[in-house]
Amino acid sequence: MLRSWRAVLLLTVFLKLLGFGIVLPLLPYYGRELGAGGFAIGALFAAYSLTQFALAPLWGALADRYGRRPVLLASIAWGFLAYLLFALAGTYTQLFASRVLAGLSAAVIGVSQAYLADRTAPEERARGMGMLGAAFGMGFVVGPALGAILSRTRWGFALPGLVAAALSAANFALALRWLPESRAPADSLAGKGMPLWRRRSASDATAAPARLRAVLGVLFLTTAAFAMLYPVFPLFLDERFGFGPLQAGLLFSGLGVAAAIVQAGALGKLVARWGERPLLGSGALVMAGGFAALPFCATVGGLALALPPLALGFALTTPLAQTLVSRLSSPADQGRNLGAAHSMSSLARAVGPLAGGFLYEATGTSTPFWAGALLLLAGALLTFRVPAPCAENGRQGPAGAAGVPPAHREDPRLSVASPAER
Repeated sequence: MLRSWRAVLLLTVFLKLLGFGIVLPLLPYYGRELGAGGFAIGALFAAYSLTQFALAPLWGALADRYGRRPVLLASIAWGFLAYLLFALAGTYTQLFASRVLAGLSAAVIGVSQAYLADRTAPEERARGMGMLGAAFGMGFVVGPALGAILSRTRWGFALPGLVAAALSAANFALALRWLPESRAPADSLAGKGMPLWRRRSASDATAAPARLRAVLGVLFLTTAAFAMLYPVFPLFLDERFGFGPLQAGLLFSGLGVAAAIVQAGALGKLVARWGERPLLGSGALVMAGGFAALPFCATVGGLALALPPLALGFALTTPLAQTLVSRLSSPADQGRNLGAAHSMSSLARAVGPLAGGFLYEATGTSTPFWAGALLLLAGALLTFRVPAPCAENGRQGPAGAAGVPPAHREDPRLSVASPAER
């Protein structure tokens, strides 16, 4: 029997991302089977992110008012319905609706982070968030490969959806039985005097101090560029190499594994040697090189050379941008500014697939990759406008000013993220 709330929470996050990863690489093929063009396929990805962006503040307000556990259970239940509809979809409209329902289930991640913060002491929180990020990443690494294998059966895309729905049902039962509420009743009722609509709105979520605008701009550009791959890359693989869902799913899993290795193994040493800002710009440039190389890939060997820069660039840009947001924020503004970064990422993950799908449908396979490379070049240039983290609020300044001990500084490896959810 599971006795540790921490183990249950990590398993809950892993199962959520496992189901999410199962269906993700199948969407372009499923959409095309139902008659969708490039832009409509991009809309399948955008529907999830726009729903997540619009409702994240509401989920947070509900979690503050009624507790973390009810919101976690509700979002897991929405995920079950989303995957069931995915499995049974017979039209594009039904498939699109499944993605909107999946966006309703996205509260699991943010509320899980709040749950962990409720139950851990400040000095233990960094380690806990790192464990949560590892569960997050492992679910996304395993999910695409599993979905690709399941789609090869005679049940087609229905079986991956049913397996994802079954995982959600098991997740719901697990959390219902063994995950207690993390807040005292008095804490959960504290916000009941304020109407929900007077809490934070989606537009508030993107508000941030002027000194963060450049780094948030870099985060938006790099995330939008990478998100252009979601609808276009599987179609490119099919058109250029004849690859189907199996190969696409395995390649997505491979990208996740490579990014996780860099984040867990080398990123901390690279930051200690070069600093966040130079590495952020370098990551954007490296990823731009991978994007620019893809249109020239005529063989599988060429593809194998183009993909590592994509994984390396993603492994650098996302956690470093989030780390800079944290280091440029005062302790009182950490939550608000990191929330703005998360919202900016959600918005970018909506814009990127729509733009990529439109360009693919209007101009062909190569243009989305060139457009992504240009966005990444713009992001690399924008890093020169990112202010250096200063010594105020106990952070290390550019001239080596004294700050908190190294053990208490923000570690970019804790920002492990799947390319689709962060």
